[in-house]
Amino acid sequence: MLSLGGMLQLRCNWEVYAQEFALALREIGGNAVAVNKLQQDAVSSPFEKKYRSSGLPLFQVKTELA
Repeated sequence: MLSLGGMLQLRCNWEVYAQEFALALREIGGNAVAVNKLQQDAVSSPFEKKYRSSGLPLFQVKTELA
């Protein structure tokens, strides 16, 4: 996966899943990877809209692959 390069982005409604994904990326790739809450205007998929309308926060892990 890392050899593909480019931008990798994970978006989900479980903060612990996002944190674990970011930790795994740091372990295998060594890059700094942050977990951020998605802003209201950043919601784009039907999945994200469903969880946002339920009042749940959404999280994003985003990193540049080598």
